[in-house]
Order: sequence, then C-alpha cells, then structure tokens
Amino acid sequence: MILLLCFSGKCCIFAEQNFVSTKFNIKNGIYMSVSVKIRTKDVPEPDAILRRVADKGTEIVATSNEYPSLKFGFLNKALRGIEVNEEENGLEVRVCSFSTKADYQLFVKAIDAIMQLTGAKAYLEDEVEVIAPLSTFNDEWIEREQESGLDAARALVKHTGQHIVMYGLFCKFCLGAHLFESFDIPLSDDVDKEDVDSLFDYLCSM
Repeated sequence: MILLLCFSGKCCIFAEQNFVSTKFNIKNGIYMSVSVKIRTKDVPEPDAILRRVADKGTEIVATSNEYPSLKFGFLNKALRGIEVNEEENGLEVRVCSFSTKADYQLFVKAIDAIMQLTGAKAYLEDEVEVIAPLSTFNDEWIEREQESGLDAARALVKHTGQHIVMYGLFCKFCLGAHLFESFDIPLSDDVDKEDVDSLFDYLCSM
C-alpha cells in the first residue's frame, strides 16, 4: 500500500513493506553503522520529525513512518536511508555504512531536528555528547565515513572472494568484484571519486 503525505508543500511517498535490519549478509553478520542517541522522554510524533527534515522542494520517501522504527531517505538520492528508532530512554538515529552523501546529510538533519523539537541532549554511540551536530558531522566527516564504508566493502569482497549483500531502503543490493570493476574501482589501492559517485548513482537508480 502506498501513502501520499505532504511535507513543505511537496508530496512525500510512503511505501509500506517489510524491512529487515541493515547488516552485511555474511557468515559472521557484521553490522557497521553510526548512531546518535537523543535522551528524552518527550518523543515527538513521527510526522513532526519528517516535516522538520524536509526542506522546501525536498521529497522524503519512507518505508516506515511509525515507531518503533522510522525508515526514510531523500527521494532518488537515498541508497540505505536512515533509521529513527524509539528506545526506552529516547530516540536513536542511525545511518549504516556504505550510504550516500544524501543519507549521511539526512542523518545529521534528523539529529538536529529532534534536538530542536525536544530540547534534549544527543550522544554519539550513546557516549560522547554531540552539542552541534551540523558542525560535528560536517562534509569532511561524511567524506571520511563514505571512504571507510567503501574500503570495508572492498576488503570484505577481496577477503571472502564472494559478493556481499546489503539492505537498501527499498531492496537488497549486491556488491562484488565484477560490479566494482565495471566502475573502474579496484578492490584495493586508491579510487577516483567520480567513479565512486557513478557507482552510487547507479545503485540509487535501481
């Protein structure tokens, strides 16, 4: 079932579907992500968060718009999207490894939005306080996270000799040697940013 809601004057598409927790589908089930916990008893309604993160002219697409887990991303720019999970002592915002720049940017916007809505404090991995998310998780941080995610994925493919399966916002996708090679991305050594951008664009178009 598809639901259409409007945020900031634009229609936002909501698709209800089963969703499995994001992780690498390999033998030891490695889970790589970054999370920020906002400790609050004043949990905002899901649509308040979605309205806050949607800029004018920006479309948000979600596969879950209800707690205990919101899952959403920017339309046509999300690969893995982000999660906002309701927990006993507040909300957790999570972005998984091998995400697009837009996914990471939405991660930051969601943290900032929830902090503004609740007036609560946020903690990276529930430990280190995050006072200013927009400056803490800046473009340089996002670039480092993307590089780490790509390096980890390439290392896993090279080490196992097999493809790996990840869960995207809408469907699973595979990363393997042939896919990397088709975008001139080696399993080791330096990569060209344009080639990586082309790979992400291709995956987002699936």
